[in-house]
Amino acid sequence: MNSMKRRSARILLGAFALASGMVFGSGFAILEQSPRGLGASFAGMAAKIDDPGALYFNPAVSAWFKESQLMLGTTILRASATFANDGSTHFDGTTPIQGNNGGNAGGYSLIPNFYLIQPLGERWAFGLGITATSGTETEWDWHWVGRYQAIKTAASTIDISPSLSWMATDNLSIGAALNIQYMQFEKINKVDGYSAALSMAQGLIATGIPAYVDLGNAIVADIMSDPSFQPGTMDSTLEINEDSLSFGWSVGMLFQPAEGTRLGLSYRSRISHSPKGDAKFLTPDIDFPTADMSLAEFYQTVGMLVDTDTKSDMDLPPMVAFGLSQRLTDDWTLLLDVERTFWSTIETVTTIFDSNQHDHITRFEWQDTWRVALGFEWDYSEDFTFRFGGAWDQSPGRDRNFRTPRMPDVNRYWASCGMTYRFSETLEFDIAYMHLFMDKGKSEYNDENTHQTLSGTYTGRADLLSFGMIWKY
Repeated sequence: MNSMKRRSARILLGAFALASGMVFGSGFAILEQSPRGLGASFAGMAAKIDDPGALYFNPAVSAWFKESQLMLGTTILRASATFANDGSTHFDGTTPIQGNNGGNAGGYSLIPNFYLIQPLGERWAFGLGITATSGTETEWDWHWVGRYQAIKTAASTIDISPSLSWMATDNLSIGAALNIQYMQFEKINKVDGYSAALSMAQGLIATGIPAYVDLGNAIVADIMSDPSFQPGTMDSTLEINEDSLSFGWSVGMLFQPAEGTRLGLSYRSRISHSPKGDAKFLTPDIDFPTADMSLAEFYQTVGMLVDTDTKSDMDLPPMVAFGLSQRLTDDWTLLLDVERTFWSTIETVTTIFDSNQHDHITRFEWQDTWRVALGFEWDYSEDFTFRFGGAWDQSPGRDRNFRTPRMPDVNRYWASCGMTYRFSETLEFDIAYMHLFMDKGKSEYNDENTHQTLSGTYTGRADLLSFGMIWKY
C-alpha cells in the first residue's frame, strides 16, 4: 500500500475517531448512533420517527418524516479495561511469563455521527448516514504478560449509507440502504525471539542440508551458551497495518397498526472484508558470534520475522432488529428493542504474510447474541422531553479458552438517561448519559501461534456522554 493512500485514509479516520478501550456493543459493534437514542439505551430505535439517527437501525423510518432534517452528534467515551494475571505461562506450560498486568487498556475518545433525511414528495424519502458502525481498540502496556498476544488492536470502520424509503400505505413504509464501508485494522504485539530463533534453528537442522545444519547448530550454540538469553530477552515488535473497502446492504419496514403503536423490523447484511497492508518488525540488536551474524540477519536468512506485505480476512456479521414504540398516555411512551446479531459467522481472523512467516490465526469461536432494551420517554412540556432506559447486551465470546486480549468481550448492562430541549420549531438539542456495567471475564487463552497460555481475569466499565443537534429545514 502506498504511503499517500495510507495517509489519506488516516486523515479520514481522524475525522471519525472511534471508541477506545473495550467496545460498547457486543463483539465490536458500535451502537452509539444517536444522542437521543442513547438516553433510552437505544430501545425502540427501529420504530422511531423523530430521530434521524434511527436510520442506522431501520432504513424505512425516513418516509415518516414530513420535513428535511439534519442530525449532528458526538459521544464522549471514557473506558476502563484491566487484567489480573493468574499464572500465565510460556510454551512449555510451566515457565511463568514475566510482566505486569497491562494497566488500563481503555481511555477517552469521541464517536461522531451525521444523518440527513430529505423527503421526496409525499411518499418517498432519501436518507444518508455517515458514521462509525463497528470498531474496537485496546492498548495494553508494552511490558505486560500478554504482550505476545496483543499490545494494541484497532479495528475501525466508517460507513456511508445512502437509503430510500417508500410509504407503501398510510400505515406501512419499507426501505433499503447501501452500506459503503471502509475499514482500517492495526495490530501491535511482541514476538518471543528466544523461542522463535530456537525454533527456526531446529527447523534448519531438521532439513539435513549441511549448510543449514551448520547454521542451525551455530545459532543454538550461541543462544544456549549465553545465560543472558532467556525467554523475554530477545523480543521483537510486530506492527501490522491494513485497510479495505467493502459493501453491504440493509432493508426494513415500519408498520403502525393503531394510533400510538409502531412496529419496526430491519435486517443488516454481512460485510466481508479482505484488508491488505504490511507488517513491520523491529528486531533487537543482538549478535551471534559463532554464527557470525546478527539476529536480524538470521531472520532475513530464514525469511521469517521480516518486513513484508500482508492480507487478512474479517467479516462483520448480519443483524436483525425489532423495535416497538407504544404510546401509553399523552405524556408517556414505552420503547422496546430486541436485536439478534449473528456473531457465529466470525470464527477466526487469519493474517497471511508474503514471506516464509507462518499465518497468524486469531480464533474467536463466537456465538450469536441477543440484545434487549427497555426505555421510556416523558414529554414533560412542549419544550422538554426526558428519557431513561436500560439494556442487557450479551457477549458472543463465552468460552474462556478463546477470550483474546485483542477483544476481551463480556456481557454488558446498560443504564441511561437523557433529555431533549426544543429551542425553536426548527432546532432541537439533545444530551444523554450512559453507564455500562460489565461482567468479569475469565481467561485461559491458549494461543495457537505462540503456544503460550494467558490466564487471568478481565474487568471493565465505561461512561458515555452524548450531545446532539437536530435541524429541521
